Amino acid sequence: MFLFRSKTYEIQASRKGRWTIEQTSSDQAEAEAAAKVLLNKLKDIEAVRVVLDGRSEKVLFEQKKPQGKNPVVMPQIEEAPVCANAEDLYGPQSRKVVNRLFRQYLDRAMLTPTEIMHSGREMKRVMDFESIVQTAIARVASVQKDSEGGDAKKRTDLLWGMVNGISRRATEADKLRLPSIRELGFDEAVKFVAKAAQPEELKFMLRCVFSRELSQTRSWHGKLTQVLEWSNTSRESAGLVLLDDFISDTLASGSLIADILGQQPNLAAALIRLLDIADGEYKPGRSQSPDMAGMEEMLCKLMKTGRLPASRDILLERVRSELRGSNPLSRNDGGAEIERFCEIIERVLLDRGVAAGTGMAEALVHRATVILNVGGGSGQREGVVWVLRRGPSLAANAHFLISIMNGRMAAALEDVPATKLEALIGGVNSATEIAGGTGTPMDHMRSVTSLYRAVEGCIGLPPESAKAVNGKLDDLLHAYVVKGRIVEQMDNPGWKLHTRAFLLMQMCMPDVLPNGKAIMIARKAVVNHLRRPNFEVELIAGISDPEEQKKIILQCHHLMKAGGFK
Repeated sequence: MFLFRSKTYEIQASRKGRWTIEQTSSDQAEAEAAAKVLLNKLKDIEAVRVVLDGRSEKVLFEQKKPQGKNPVVMPQIEEAPVCANAEDLYGPQSRKVVNRLFRQYLDRAMLTPTEIMHSGREMKRVMDFESIVQTAIARVASVQKDSEGGDAKKRTDLLWGMVNGISRRATEADKLRLPSIRELGFDEAVKFVAKAAQPEELKFMLRCVFSRELSQTRSWHGKLTQVLEWSNTSRESAGLVLLDDFISDTLASGSLIADILGQQPNLAAALIRLLDIADGEYKPGRSQSPDMAGMEEMLCKLMKTGRLPASRDILLERVRSELRGSNPLSRNDGGAEIERFCEIIERVLLDRGVAAGTGMAEALVHRATVILNVGGGSGQREGVVWVLRRGPSLAANAHFLISIMNGRMAAALEDVPATKLEALIGGVNSATEIAGGTGTPMDHMRSVTSLYRAVEGCIGLPPESAKAVNGKLDDLLHAYVVKGRIVEQMDNPGWKLHTRAFLLMQMCMPDVLPNGKAIMIARKAVVNHLRRPNFEVELIAGISDPEEQKKIILQCHHLMKAGGFK
């Protein structure tokens, strides 16, 4: 008769959901160790477990095989800037494409494109990872082939040469002993590199230093916080101008944007919030953590300074991308969809142009076709008219029409934008209708001239239409200058000569008046002053300080040169 019964530990394995006994053991620890070995050794096993006595089926240990990550999926792209050389790959437009194509990989590695391109080790990892670099180059070459005479193979070879070039450069940089920001501080590290590096290598070397530091932080929030702190405390201009690269790269992360925005009532509210940030307008969210609110406020302050053009562009690109998608702007409220869309139209169609340019203009048309539920070229033409009717001002509408004529959509729109633009400008009776009632005469002239320049540079506008529109704009400017006696206002005899001359010369700047009838009036007044026998003596009359006299003379020469006076 047995006084006790020995315990048996069954080591079971699961294959396609079916458990089978692989081994047995009399020791629990040995059984668990053996189960782990089996799990790692046999590929067909999904999970293992240790069971005490098969009859009781008491599971003492169970472990599943880690699920392999899904392969990286690379999206299709419609456009990519043509890089002339490897150096262009570091630029904001190129990195914007890299951020889109490699988004899944970047989120897994928690690295920015700039960090990867300045680390030989990380470049090797990404080039060895599945076939994502090969796929990305194929995607880019496909949309760029027309620039190389339709030869995708030739463009592919050129792109491979560039990528291999920056990889070799990054590998060589890995061997360099560069200063540590963590040890020296940001400004001291920048000064060190500025003294040691050749002028042509300075930007690259500084990006290497920044990348080494930031790559140690494996969270988008941490990276952005660090760069914003550098931007706010540094006084070294050589480094400051490069930080926009790193900020824009982090802002390309959708998860980080979601964290910054917090909970939003709908997509439209989120997009408007992004537009606020891009404009540097800080508006704290209700559901935001104090940490995120502080980071957003810091970001907005920098945006306001104009020091982050690439970062601003990334935020506007996200707005554009969402507008081109199919997600409703106001979920579960069809009546509010149009109202929310109109709010966005008013935010991006501006008197000085379209925020984010042609891409944004086309995105508005695309969203309009979704609302109208129409497709094809006729749908796009209807979309243009729909947006135009809801534009905030005459100048904004004109810039919108010009922008879409510069894009890929132009051919499908046929003559609709050109006809609408001619009708729009043809119905204007005065320059102030375009410029608006507020502002100075200089502001009014600049506003009309801005439109003139946009028409002048519009590649999709037929020459005869461009000539007709700009002829009308020149007539409006001429009438504004004559009827408003603008030259007489600037040439007030009661003012000092240098004040009068400088105002008249400023009227002759390319951004104030275009070549035409209006500018000839201003130029004639300037020439009359320049022909004075003792012009420079009279220019500084009443100014006793020699330094101030010198400053006025130099400013006069600068304005003369900029205005085309000899």
